Amino acid sequence: MLALLLSVLIAPNAPNVEVEMLNGSTISGAIIAVSNEQVTIDVRGEERSLDVRDLQSLTFAASSTAASTAVTDWVRLVDGSRLLATRFAVVDRQVNISLDQRVIETETRSVKAVRFRPATPEVDPQWEDSLNAEITGDVVVLRRDENTLDQLEGILHDIDDKTIEFEFDEELIPVKREKLEGVVYFHRAGREFPDASCRVLERDGSVWKARTIQLDSDGLRINTPSGVKTVIPLAALAKVDFSSSNVLFLGDAEPESVEWTPFVGSRLPNQSLAKLFLPLNNRSFEGPGLWLDENDQVTRYSRGLAIHSRTSLVYRLSGEYRRFTAIAGIDSRLRGHGNVELVVSADDREIFRQAIRGDEPPVMLDLDVQQANRLKILVDFGQGLDVADHLNLCNAKVIK
Repeated sequence: MLALLLSVLIAPNAPNVEVEMLNGSTISGAIIAVSNEQVTIDVRGEERSLDVRDLQSLTFAASSTAASTAVTDWVRLVDGSRLLATRFAVVDRQVNISLDQRVIETETRSVKAVRFRPATPEVDPQWEDSLNAEITGDVVVLRRDENTLDQLEGILHDIDDKTIEFEFDEELIPVKREKLEGVVYFHRAGREFPDASCRVLERDGSVWKARTIQLDSDGLRINTPSGVKTVIPLAALAKVDFSSSNVLFLGDAEPESVEWTPFVGSRLPNQSLAKLFLPLNNRSFEGPGLWLDENDQVTRYSRGLAIHSRTSLVYRLSGEYRRFTAIAGIDSRLRGHGNVELVVSADDREIFRQAIRGDEPPVMLDLDVQQANRLKILVDFGQGLDVADHLNLCNAKVIK
């Protein structure tokens, strides 16, 4: 009923969207409803409701909009949201952030930093150092010259278009914004935020971390993990990315344990050998990329694991994931050589076992790991000793 009501409210301006599923398929249609739990679209007159746990992303078709005002301030919120603002102002710790035609109202406790100049390769590393430094007070980051930044700790007060009030040694100093790279707010350690359910990308480049989302006739209402609220007009929406909360790529994860066993003994210590044969993240033993021969054509993947026999990896899942998927094969640069046995277990339950050979097509894995606390991947010796046993687990990921 809610979806039907929203379809009546939104239909006149409902943009077309492309939904990318976690299994790689896509669905296109007119958007009807969006929430934390499901997305509803109209596909050629048929209403379809999709569980967000099965979605990679939701991409909105471009629409003609009025020209945007030039960005003057690059704002980072404490929850990781990054906003391209046309104005940033503070009065009595109350913050106004203008994003073209709308204004976000919040407090300085929600703001991590504001940069007043566009990013440049020369000073970007210094700016990031200022953001990540351990500080005991608010910071103004000054431009000593075109390529050098410096910083000073104190207390930030009001900020307008031209001046920043900065307290240093109990003296209130008006600092011209044009002399600054930006400001960084001090926040005491220990503050925790709820997890984001998705990222929302605007056409101007702003990226919101969203805890809750809800589509209505005004646009997409979002509430960030730090409690900042806004409504993004439909015309400004570019993408809703669910992958960060739905998917964990193993190439980006830290295994709970890794154990490598050589096929034969060596005079070298195992630790020295292990440096050569331990698994690699998002690259192969043969060089950049993970290559597989699929239908006599080489497909190159940028994400995944390269694993040498005999290696055992264990990842902690904590019962949060439903499926483990990957494409398993011997790297194609080994020209048909390599032979391993791949064994996958969810806790103590074996869920997959198969020989993987370099002269055979890759194997698609889609395995049930529901309620499992640990995922174990064993790449065991096959029938060719350990020669060319370089298994690529491409796009290896667990899905919530």
